[in-house]
Amino acid sequence: MLDPRRLRENAPGLALIFLSVFVTFSLVGYDPTDPPAQATFPAKSEVANLCGPVGATLAHVLQSGVGATSYVLVTFLFLHSVLVFRRRSVPQMGLRLVGLAMLLGLIASGFQRLTPGLRPCPPIGPGGYLGAILTTFLGAQFGPLGMVLILLAFGIVGLAFCQEALLVWPIQELFAIRRGSHFFRKQDGDSSRYSAHGFGDGPQTLIESSPARLNPSPYRPALLRPEAGANARNSMPVLVNSAQPRATQPVRTIARPTDGSFCLPPMELLEPPPQFAVQEQESQIHTRALLLEKTLLEHGCQVRVVQIDMGPVITQFEIELEAGLRVSKVAGLSNDLAIALAVPSVRIVAPIPGKTTVGIEVPNENRGVVKLGEIIEGSYSSHKTPRIPLFLGKDVKGQALAYDLADMPHLLIAGRTGTGKSVCLNAMILSILMTKRPDEVKLLLIDPKMVELSQFKRIPHLMHPVVTDMKKAESLLSWACDKMD
Repeated sequence: MLDPRRLRENAPGLALIFLSVFVTFSLVGYDPTDPPAQATFPAKSEVANLCGPVGATLAHVLQSGVGATSYVLVTFLFLHSVLVFRRRSVPQMGLRLVGLAMLLGLIASGFQRLTPGLRPCPPIGPGGYLGAILTTFLGAQFGPLGMVLILLAFGIVGLAFCQEALLVWPIQELFAIRRGSHFFRKQDGDSSRYSAHGFGDGPQTLIESSPARLNPSPYRPALLRPEAGANARNSMPVLVNSAQPRATQPVRTIARPTDGSFCLPPMELLEPPPQFAVQEQESQIHTRALLLEKTLLEHGCQVRVVQIDMGPVITQFEIELEAGLRVSKVAGLSNDLAIALAVPSVRIVAPIPGKTTVGIEVPNENRGVVKLGEIIEGSYSSHKTPRIPLFLGKDVKGQALAYDLADMPHLLIAGRTGTGKSVCLNAMILSILMTKRPDEVKLLLIDPKMVELSQFKRIPHLMHPVVTDMKKAESLLSWACDKMD
């Protein structure tokens, strides 16, 4: 039994398909001897058109207006009905219509000049009034060569405006429908919902029987990262890596896909990062740096703090050792430094990779809150674009951590209760939802707890409803392993 709600959602597309079929049969039965004045309400035997008086009138209007181009017009109408049926929005519809009008002008003029003996056709010619007016006016004003050049220019510009909406996207959707196993597919685990190819909840694309290799969409444009600022009162800089926008930064624009298939969620849905009072922390950080040097000096280690990197949770002090001082001696003083700085623990990185200094990581007294939005903003660059980006947080220096799931053979999230496993998992799923369309990434979500992933049950990226039955999970994982093998 069909879902009435889904039928209501697809009613416009079905109506356009039926209209395209009706106009096609009307044009096939066109007879120039049936003028519209007599074809309105004539006797039944007087009309030869298969669609009756209405079809005869419609065919007369189309043939008189654009001639044989009406067959091209009804073809475009059918292709557009496929997009409407699949609920794919067409951006810049006005520009597409202008391009269609220019393209129809070229085709009508071609029929008028190249096929004068085409029958059946209206008395004005096979190009209709549109073709006759264009060829007569342009031929009289610009000559035959100028007319051809102008019409070709109009056709090329019009095709550039509307070729995606009229040809590329509808053909893609037709092939997508043909690849489907059947028109209606009953979803496992939910007897009240039916997934049709194009009948899903929201603007989604085909739920295919197997994943496909698709071209990834471009990254969103990113905000410029704030430059590292130096403290004017000290020669020792405090580097703060934060995604807070400044007045000198350009206004960020949301990247929208140009193929009309799916609009990525806007970044405004994510909460902005909270304000971080950097100035209030600087005096405390410099006090800790002096205390750190003093404590190490008391233990016989002559060092100098050369750089401070302040992250949201941990501040890293880079120290330079005097000549002859062993790194292992400094590494053994972590507990003494923790007591001197009045912090729970201190981690010593000896040495820092790529540098000749030693890092001492000290927890901040006031921890900052890291938001997913600022990680996404701070991760995009002009370098390699991850195929499946994962935005996981910030490192000790406050730099955004972003990885490519496609480069990972396996990914395991583990930890004790309350350490943030669920937050990490939700961040990874949102990383995909914010950057990839449903035709680029498909998800299989298995939720043994039945509550962890319930908020994602209506996303269009799902290949299957969220699985809570472990018997079904076994078969789905077996299918996924077969596909990977």
